[in-house]
Amino acid sequence: MYAPEDLIPLTEVPNLPLLKVLQPCEITVWRWYCQGLKGSCGNRIFLKAIKIGSRPCTTEAWLQEFFEAMAAPTAIATTRTPASADQKKQARIAKARQQIQAAGKPASAGGRAKLFA
Repeated sequence: MYAPEDLIPLTEVPNLPLLKVLQPCEITVWRWYCQGLKGSCGNRIFLKAIKIGSRPCTTEAWLQEFFEAMAAPTAIATTRTPASADQKKQARIAKARQQIQAAGKPASAGGRAKLFA
């Protein structure tokens, strides 16, 4: 959980010593909270915050979790290889040729071959 003294208003996040190297502006921090950032596997990662009155507040621990989630590699990003995509494409082409032959039409090399034959 969090203690009330640990809460930091989003407008004060850019002034934290933790972020002196990154130096985000206030709008960037608000974007992390409202829109999130796209993670490595396409999901949205949001900065966790709670509202105290009308002011969203976060903690240094939640900031740390946000940055760790952004930096974490995912298994999904490494499972698909170009070779597997090429194999799927070749399988679709072979299936289409079978359907054409089953319909009783001769499979041709394409429209250009007919023009120059």
